[in-house]
Amino acid sequence: DGETFVAIHNPPLRLIVVGAVHIAQALVPMARTLGYDPVVIDPRESFSSPARFPGTPLLHDWPDEAVAGLAAARNDTVIIAVHSFTRQLRGRPSRPWHVGILHAWDRRLADPLIAALEDEPDLTVGRNQPYPGHLPGDSIDRHALHHGRINTLIEVRNDLIETEQAQTHWGARLAPLIQAALTKVPD
Repeated sequence: DGETFVAIHNPPLRLIVVGAVHIAQALVPMARTLGYDPVVIDPRESFSSPARFPGTPLLHDWPDEAVAGLAAARNDTVIIAVHSFTRQLRGRPSRPWHVGILHAWDRRLADPLIAALEDEPDLTVGRNQPYPGHLPGDSIDRHALHHGRINTLIEVRNDLIETEQAQTHWGARLAPLIQAALTKVPD
């Protein structure tokens, strides 16, 4: 009618970080800077403390229960799990990847994240490496795939994150790439 002004203000996207490790300490402030609302889940109170994560909501529940409750509370939940893998496992051939992106049938986030990582000239990226993309019963399976939530699993080679400085580096490196990939997730 020309006299009514409507402005829609959505709440910030919630970022659920499971595991209060050093990479999480780097990711949480970057996520906040990028406009996310992070929450950290870790039952180990010595790790998930206000001193390590100032101003961040902390849940000291077991991840399975906490993620289920948080994810169900909102319809815009994205589930990203971050793990590490060994360069060589029990006499098998050396694994050449710096980082692996795992996915099942839902590739909405995995495809743009792999593309962003492959644009980094110093990285070797594995799709569904070093493990298959669908691990029945894991957190991605239970909390994302069964509910149609956008998801991926990031595996970083453990010799690349041995020190606190290296973990901070990888947190800083992954955060903007994840952000860019999320903007390319198809509707």
